[in-house]
Amino acid sequence: MTWDPNFPRARIATECGLKAALAIPILARDEVIAVIEFFLHAPRHEDARLVKVIAAVAAQLGLAIERKRAEEAVREREARISVAAESADLALWVVYADQDVAWMSEKGRMIYGFRPDETLTRDLLVKRAHPDDRAAVQAVFDRACAHLQAFESEHRLVLPFGKTRWVIMRGRCLQDDDGNLSEIIGVSIDVSAQKQSELQLQIQRDQDISADSQRAAEVIRGIRALVRKDKSTHSVLSLNAIIADTLHLVGSDAVLRETTISTQMDRGLPQIEGASIQMQQVLINLIMNALDAVESRPAAERRIIISTRSDQGAVAEVSVRDFGVGLPKDRPEKVFDHFFSTKQTGMGMGLTIVRSIIETHGGTISAENAPDGGARFFFRLPAARRDRQTQAA
Repeated sequence: MTWDPNFPRARIATECGLKAALAIPILARDEVIAVIEFFLHAPRHEDARLVKVIAAVAAQLGLAIERKRAEEAVREREARISVAAESADLALWVVYADQDVAWMSEKGRMIYGFRPDETLTRDLLVKRAHPDDRAAVQAVFDRACAHLQAFESEHRLVLPFGKTRWVIMRGRCLQDDDGNLSEIIGVSIDVSAQKQSELQLQIQRDQDISADSQRAAEVIRGIRALVRKDKSTHSVLSLNAIIADTLHLVGSDAVLRETTISTQMDRGLPQIEGASIQMQQVLINLIMNALDAVESRPAAERRIIISTRSDQGAVAEVSVRDFGVGLPKDRPEKVFDHFFSTKQTGMGMGLTIVRSIIETHGGTISAENAPDGGARFFFRLPAARRDRQTQAA
């Protein structure tokens, strides 16, 4: 073992009285990451046993350094994933197949109800699923791992303290260089709030269906009473309150048609005497006609104004004003005629029925083109007798 003239530290070694050296490289994935050097005061023949021992030590050091680098890379990746998860309000997790352990972001542990120091496994993730959903979740995992493919599942979680959460779980099974399962990486999204809203919406729909059925029966009774001119269903009514209830019924139609409906209510509006369901039918008809009238306009111009005013306390007036195409210019009032319609599919009976209802209640209804475009329908009804208003109050 003698000096190589190209040895970089030969001059320093010579000044220190060293005459020979032995260098063994430390490799990690075929990359030289360090060198073990032995220096001698006198040259001598190469000791095969010594070289073998040093080479073995170098190999062990190479494996240790490689493992350390891999651990640091995993920690760095997990840290980046955790930051991304926190910012996106998601649960990110990784299952390491060869170790049967799992890592989960801090947000994920909170969603799943795991302690910060709790060791996680794939089975533990599956056991968090609701008993009724657990078999399906296990089947999703097994199928994805068997075919090394992506997976998705929507299911419930049951947390240790009894709380139930809904999550959407998506992920993918990754393979190593030999084609074997190496990792299962996934994301879980807490959709509990969305599910709660859907449940509330379904309940509301069920209430609406029931209310619609009841309202339909009331409409039929109201039509019969209208035909018979029966006033037994009449009571003292607040038109402002009926307008508010009607807007609730047609609110979804206005949203779907991107139309703004505003109100200008007279708080001193006198009460009237009549059938509430018939008054509601009048308003629904006028509002739906107004929605049809503005449909061809740009979204920013789709406006409807509903207003009420008192005429010296003796008459209550309701106006439905749109900014649509307007009425026939020759004779706007003919829209109330039988079988007249401005719609291609209209039957021309809606406004005729509206006029009949208003006149049965002792009132009048009119229509006119507004000076700045669109149309205005307004009806006037006599105020209820003072004694009737006092009884209602």
